[in-house]
Amino acid sequence: MSTQELQRIKGIGPKYAQKLEAAGITTLEDLAQSTPEQLAEIIQGRGGLARYEDWIQQARAMTSAPADKTPAETPEPAASTTPPKMKHPLHPIPKPNSRTW
Repeated sequence: MSTQELQRIKGIGPKYAQKLEAAGITTLEDLAQSTPEQLAEIIQGRGGLARYEDWIQQARAMTSAPADKTPAETPEPAASTTPPKMKHPLHPIPKPNSRTW
């Protein structure tokens, strides 16, 4: 298999693609099922786990591979478009009366 498929991922060039293929990651599907820790061990480069997580997310988007959702990764429900009601509404500013002015 050509390294070109893996090079579709932003941040993966020929050198990284060769390292991934040597480790058995030969398709975008393989990359989508990898973990950032696995990729860090294979690549042994700069950039940290966030970069590898980005590669995985790109591969999942290109292949529609399901993400392994853990409770920490489960998104919060969408926020309501209406503002929340205040527990303690603001008190109106008293209008001056003729006696105090």
